[in-house]
Amino acid sequence: MRLVGSVADWLNGADPLDMATREYLQARQEAALSGMKPNSKPWEAASRAKTRDEATKRALEAKARAKVLLDQRGVLARAPGR
Repeated sequence: MRLVGSVADWLNGADPLDMATREYLQARQEAALSGMKPNSKPWEAASRAKTRDEATKRALEAKARAKVLLDQRGVLARAPGR
């Protein structure tokens, strides 16, 4: 494998791929941080589960948008094993 190119400060740009990547990572972090706590009340558990599910949904949507962008840019066609 070899490096085809690189972009400095890649998560702070206005490029749609940057935004999708940033949104994906933030949603995954939110999902991970909303994990169940021991001895939590039932309504707290339900709230945490809802937060986790919504964050996971946002992460999957961002991932799908990023995959479409990568395909449109021809990145996936150049990926090994595809």
